[in-house]
Order: sequence, then structure tokens, then C-alpha cells
Amino acid sequence: MATIVRSSLDAAFTAALERPAPALLRVSGPRGSGVSRALRDCLRRGREAPTGPRVWAIAGAAGRSERLLFQAREGLARAGIVAPSPDWIGLVDALLDDLARTRRPWIVALDDVADLLAATPAAGEAFSRLWAGARRGGLPLHLVLARADPGAVDRIRGEVPGEFPGTPRVDSETLEVGPVRFDEVAQHLPHWRPRDRLYLHACLGRWPAALRSVDRRSGWVANLLGLVVDPEGPLHGWVPRRLREVVKKPDRYSAILAALADGAQDWGEIRGATPAFTEGNQIAPYLSTLESAGWIRKRASLDASPKSRKRRYAIVDPLVGFWHAVAEPALGELLSGRAPRSLWDSGLSVEAESSVHRRIPSLVREAIAESPGPFPVPARRLGALWGEGYDLDVAGTLRNGAAVYGACVLGRAATVDDATRLDAHMRATRYGFGREGRIRVLFTLDGATTALRRRAARDHFLMLADLSALF
Repeated sequence: MATIVRSSLDAAFTAALERPAPALLRVSGPRGSGVSRALRDCLRRGREAPTGPRVWAIAGAAGRSERLLFQAREGLARAGIVAPSPDWIGLVDALLDDLARTRRPWIVALDDVADLLAATPAAGEAFSRLWAGARRGGLPLHLVLARADPGAVDRIRGEVPGEFPGTPRVDSETLEVGPVRFDEVAQHLPHWRPRDRLYLHACLGRWPAALRSVDRRSGWVANLLGLVVDPEGPLHGWVPRRLREVVKKPDRYSAILAALADGAQDWGEIRGATPAFTEGNQIAPYLSTLESAGWIRKRASLDASPKSRKRRYAIVDPLVGFWHAVAEPALGELLSGRAPRSLWDSGLSVEAESSVHRRIPSLVREAIAESPGPFPVPARRLGALWGEGYDLDVAGTLRNGAAVYGACVLGRAATVDDATRLDAHMRATRYGFGREGRIRVLFTLDGATTALRRRAARDHFLMLADLSALF
């Protein structure tokens, strides 16, 4: 199975571990984002460097307290440190003595910290002691807490920096691990057409856990059918299984996700698509739970005031959206014996394309956030605009101060009417005051008519952007 190159994440890890010590790095990211693998790769490279820091790594998922303690003791012993007392406090004190005596850097990496503290509470006290000792002495320690919830971080971190008189400044940061970058997916799937990569992004997402299952010799349709739609596929049923891990009674949560997957965006649309909720205020705690768990996100129009109710909801992971919009409705047919390819040819492909089109605007915003895309300079602020008389998929301000207004034209060639409609929506919003530098962009997959290309040639503030170039 080919390794997914995550050069951007590797660079972020390396930069964080090269900061002046003592330093604490919290690494967070949803399951499937590759936190553990990226941390493991970074630590391996550090261990292989002859003059690099020594590494003490403990995985909380190892389970029982005695097994965790044995793992920790063996890890220190391989570095030549034998603690006089074999308990957690003894191990930590031995490491502190080595740090103070040799001043040679150490990286202490704790993965699945919540599991570690749940299995052996004594470890929390010990590593809090380690961090406090490193801070007092200004010792060259990088403490890495991966998959640690705020409560676990607080237990180990103890007092806030500065409470010890004369303590050196402590460098502390959080590294959020997100999806694989678009350019890194292109490296992973170099022979795929950009359109196919875009469609895969819109259905499967860019998380390593899903991308590692992709057959790079097949196209996006064959992969989706084999991985998600086929009852024997490795990702079939993955979404509802994960949802059951998050909530005890997933039916109503699944109904909300299905509504969002089918195109609902604001409170009223979600309410109208979920008749199981008899009153509007019943939805609020469900949305809050899904948002806290990282399944959905809430965003505001760029021109909304802090107290405005102009909020829209969207599913974070495209695989969740594809499952609820395309795969789940086909479960009955699959159970009756219909083959996935037969279902695809008889109408499932239409549902999939509609799901892709609903997802593309958010992918465009993500792509522009990672690179300038069609613009001369990167975006300073990016999002969407909607309100009375206007609804713009992409909007923002570039670093040179220019305001950007964009719309996606999908499933057909863009026409002059699309440009006229974009102008009308731009005029209806008050975002980006003034008339100078107001760039309008039509993002297309199927090109533009000759008339529109001629109009864009005459209008230097009207751009036609091929989506294939972004992916």
C-alpha cells in the first residue's frame, strides 16, 4: 500500500520540535487524520539523526497499566537510562536527572493521552512532574501530547507558565492536523485526471484513513463503488458505525446529516427536512452535539455581524455526506441483490453527481486557502456571502486589498447570463465597499461559451477559472 506523502504536516512537526525548549506541543485531529502515523514518521527521522534528540514514546492505546509501564521502562532502557525505582515517578525522575546532567535534548511523545491517563492515573502525576521539572530548570525537553483532550492537557500541564519565579518562558502550541493537502493528493494519484481527483475529494474526502484504501489503478467511480457502496467494501457502513460511537441514539442525528447531505443549509431548511422534530428548538442540542464532535461546522456570511443569525451548517467529512446522500438510500436495493454497478448505471450516478456539485464550492474555498489559485496573491479573508438578493459561493479579500466575488457553474458551460447574474449578486451585497478592484470569478468544469470568453477578454475584472487547475 503506497504511503501518502504529507510534506506540509512533516514540516510543521519538524518546525515545532525545533523550537527552543522546554516546549509543549499538543497535536490534535480527528481519527483517520493520520496524527499517529505523522508523529511516528517524525520521531523516526529524529531518532535516525546521529546528533538528534533522544526519544521516549508511549502509546496510551497499549491498554493495561502494567503493559504501559513495561513499555515505558523498556523505552528508557534502550536509551541507556535505568531508573532506580521502576514506577512512573522513578522513570520520570531518572529522565530529569539525565536532562539536568547532560543537557542533551529529549522528545517525550505521548499518543492517545486520554487512554493513557484512564489506564494508569499515576502516569498523569508523573508526566506533570516531568513538565514542571523541565520548566523550573529550563531543560531541553519537548513534550508532545497527541490526541489529548483539554482535560488531559490540563492535568499534565499543571500551572500556567510564569507561576514559578524566574522560570524561563515556555513555548507551547497546538498543531491541528487536517486533511491531506490537494497538492499532496495529486502526488498520491499522479496519473488521475484533475476532474477525477476533484470528484474523489467531493465524495471520499482527503483523510489518510480513506485515501489509503484507494486503488490508484482504478477511477473514482470504481473506487466509490468498491469501497463505500459495495456491502463488502472496507468503508461500507463506516459512517453509521462511527456515529454510534459518538452518540447513543443516532437516528435523529443521522436524519440531520441526511438533510445536510441533500442540500439543507440553514436552520429552517434542516427543520423542514426532518419531520421527526416537531418543534424547531428540538434541533438545537443535536446540532450542538454534532458540531462539538466535529461532524458538522457552522459558518457565517462574511458580511454578517457578530450577533447575526445568518448561519449555515455543513458536513465536515465528504464521506459522511456521500454516505447519507448516495450510499444509504441504496441499502435496500443492495440487500435485495442488486449489484453496485447496476445501481450506478440506473440512477445512482445522478445522485452522486448532485452530491459532488453540492460539495464543490467548499472545496474551492479550501483549495484557494491552500494556494492563491487563479488570483495574483493569496487570500487574506475567505468565505461565502449570502443574504437578501445575493448568494455567492466564494468571496473574500486578497492581500492586496481587492475584493473577490465568485460563483461555481457546474454541469454545463458557463454563459454570459452567469456573468450577468454574478454582477447582480455582487451589487446586492455591501461587502467590499467601493468600485476599485472588485474581481468577479466564474469557476467552471465544462468551459465557457465563446460569447463569455469574449466578454472576459474585454473586462479585466472578470475571470474564468478552470476548476481542474485547482485540483
